Amino acid sequence: MLAALGFLGDDTYRIERSVSIAAPVDDVWPSVSTLGAMDKWSPWNELDPDMKKSIEGTDGQLGAIARWEGNKDVGKGEQRIDSVSRNSLVRTRLKFMEPMESESDVFLTLNPDGDGTKVTWAMVGEHNFMSRLWGRFMDMDAMLGKDFDKGLGMLKQQVEEAVAAKPSYTINAIER
Repeated sequence: MLAALGFLGDDTYRIERSVSIAAPVDDVWPSVSTLGAMDKWSPWNELDPDMKKSIEGTDGQLGAIARWEGNKDVGKGEQRIDSVSRNSLVRTRLKFMEPMESESDVFLTLNPDGDGTKVTWAMVGEHNFMSRLWGRFMDMDAMLGKDFDKGLGMLKQQVEEAVAAKPSYTINAIER
């Protein structure tokens, strides 16, 4: 009976969350365009402050890879930059080795939203037998969605604080 549950359910999954940031795309882009920048608002950092991390290749360029290894809460994995479209999209390939093997495509998209920017973080992948079985008992969207919300909240705070701290200049012409 339990084995049969592993064959039921969707073949694919998609987890997606968005946030509106009160800053233009040009001010948001630096916080999502590199693996190192993404790490600064990662909701998983606090789960293991001692996790080992490394970045290989030229961060922000195709093929750059961030690797991590941590406790049971963060596991072991890597994230590779597969596509970059300046000021609009970063697509990465996320690979978990532990605690459970899986691979997903991750998308960070930026769209102008009035005077600000709408950032959408999505993860898309295919269920294997074990994840399909696991999904019968746990809601993957609810479980990871809260982490996406938390990360996007941290991104919003970081970008808006940086924009507020930028010096503003006004140039007035003086006639003589």
